[in-house]
Amino acid sequence: MIGLFEWADRIQTYDKDGWNFIEKLKEFCDGGYTDFAFVDAVSGILNIGCHDPPCQGFSNSAVEPHNKRERNDTFQRFLNEFKVARNFPPPPPPTPLPSPAPTYEPTEAEPTTAAPTSIGQPTEIPTSSSRPTSIQGRPPAEAVTNIENALKSSRSRFEKF
Repeated sequence: MIGLFEWADRIQTYDKDGWNFIEKLKEFCDGGYTDFAFVDAVSGILNIGCHDPPCQGFSNSAVEPHNKRERNDTFQRFLNEFKVARNFPPPPPPTPLPSPAPTYEPTEAEPTTAAPTSIGQPTEIPTSSSRPTSIQGRPPAEAVTNIENALKSSRSRFEKF
């Protein structure tokens, strides 16, 4: 529980010297999960309290985060094992916003039709039914007899059991 609290309290809210965790996380994801300087920075925040080591951190002397290479390798293995880049591709770039004002002055163009089109009577609602229609008709009597005989013979095979 303490680890989750520390992550939420200290890592996710980190915003110092122009380095904001949430913004950098978005950049890391949008960049295709390839800039591992993000992982190194988060490792520095976690270990010594700053994103750009060496820094003073929690003591009076400048220090580097320990196990930096191992943390980076572990994170890369995690991303590869879970196929993060394939399962969570970067989002497409946002669409541009519309301009706030028209870019061209409106013109007095000729109307495309002389008069507006008129609304006619609505068409009838189509009917739907699971029953065959009279157009389909009934199959020929010979076909019906053949199907009935096939069903009777198949039924007799199972009556033995």
